[in-house]
Amino acid sequence: MPFLFEFEPVHCVLRCTMSGHVTDKELLECHGIAARYVRQMNPATAILDLTPVGPIDVSPATVQGLARSDPAFPPSRLKFIVAPTDHLYGMSRMYQLIGERIRPRLQVVRSLAEVYAALGVKDLHFEPIPEY
Repeated sequence: MPFLFEFEPVHCVLRCTMSGHVTDKELLECHGIAARYVRQMNPATAILDLTPVGPIDVSPATVQGLARSDPAFPPSRLKFIVAPTDHLYGMSRMYQLIGERIRPRLQVVRSLAEVYAALGVKDLHFEPIPEY
């Protein structure tokens, strides 16, 4: 599975780190699992970290469909996508722009350091979440 979910209990942050080769199927599966964890854990903030992603075979249609779908995370809460490469950043911004009406607090950034600065923390200590 090219993604790992972790939780930081002090600041109540859910993080998903995707890695390796990512396809439409894996992205959709990740989104579904994220929705279940959000319902179960009710986090204050969510982070999707794409830093370790290698090749990505995700179609624009999949990104657009996810952007238009019901949000997995409450719209009033902060969400971050960490997209360090130009390609990932562009796809993430497309997702953000299409879905900005239903995900107004989503921010696309280039590094986890930017997330930490936005949250006003120096570091977060994540614990793995058992797989569904």
